[in-house]
Amino acid sequence: MCLGRYAEAHYFRLRCNKARVLHREENKKTHAENMPLYGASEYDPLQLKLREDHDGEWWVYAERTSLDPATVELLSEMDNGN
Repeated sequence: MCLGRYAEAHYFRLRCNKARVLHREENKKTHAENMPLYGASEYDPLQLKLREDHDGEWWVYAERTSLDPATVELLSEMDNGN
């Protein structure tokens, strides 16, 4: 989404991230603790990035991020020395 000036793009990204926080809080009220959306948002996999084009216009890009759970190590399993 092209928003023109940097300040406008930055503000839009802030608003989107705040909406995501509010969505997580609302999902805590509407979903049971054992449900996947409890304290989560459908929009959590999206990362919002600001980019400037060659004309000096600022864009907000939504990029889907993913994490393979098999690659995650629990901190409790780490050695206390490191």
